[in-house]
Amino acid sequence: MPTKTFFNLPQKKRDLLLQAAREEFSRISFEKASINQIIHQAGIPRGSFYMYFQDKEDLFTYLFLDCRDLLFQKMEEYLRAEDGDVLEALLHLYDYVMLRKTSPEFQQILEMIRRNTKLQRTKVIQMLRPGAPSDFLIQAIDRSRLRLEQETDFPHILEILFCVTAPALLYGILNQDDQGARRQFQNMLKILARGIYTDPEPHYPSKGV
Repeated sequence: MPTKTFFNLPQKKRDLLLQAAREEFSRISFEKASINQIIHQAGIPRGSFYMYFQDKEDLFTYLFLDCRDLLFQKMEEYLRAEDGDVLEALLHLYDYVMLRKTSPEFQQILEMIRRNTKLQRTKVIQMLRPGAPSDFLIQAIDRSRLRLEQETDFPHILEILFCVTAPALLYGILNQDDQGARRQFQNMLKILARGIYTDPEPHYPSKGV
C-alpha cells in the first residue's frame, strides 16, 4: 500500500503518478515494466518513488485497489438508493461497470490484465477482495431482507456474493456479448434470492469426510 507521504501529495501529483503507472502497465507486461519510465512520465525523482511505494508490485496492486474502492463507493450509493437491497444494488453496480468498460481508465485496467498472461484472473479477483467488509457497506445493507439463522450467516452471505460478482464483472468486461453476460449475472442473483432447494426447509449437508 502507498505510504502516508504519497497521500500527503497534492491530488494532481498523485493522479499524474497513477496515470503514468496505468499507461506503463497497460503498454507492457509487469515483468518488463520500467519504474524509470513511470517516474519519467510522472516527472518525479527515482528516490521519491520509493518514498511513496515499496516497489513496482506495490504500485501495480494499488491500481487495482484504487479501482476497487471506486466500486465500493458506487455500491454504497446503490444500496442507499435501493433501501439496502443488496442484490438490486449489485445489478446496478454491474451495469455501471459495463457502461464504462470502454472508458480510457477501464481500458487500461483491462489491458493490464491482458498484458500479464501469468497474472491469473483469480489473482486479480484476490486483489479486488476487501480484507474485511467496509463498515459503510455493511451499514447500508438491509439485513431484514436476508434469511440469517445465525450470526456467522451475514459475513458468509457477503463472501458468497463476492465470489459470484467479482468473476461476473471480469467476464462481462472481457465478453463481447453484453446482453448475454448481463442475463447470466442477473440469473445468478435470482437463484441466490430464491435458493436452490424446492423444500422451504431442506436437509442441509451435514456429513463430513
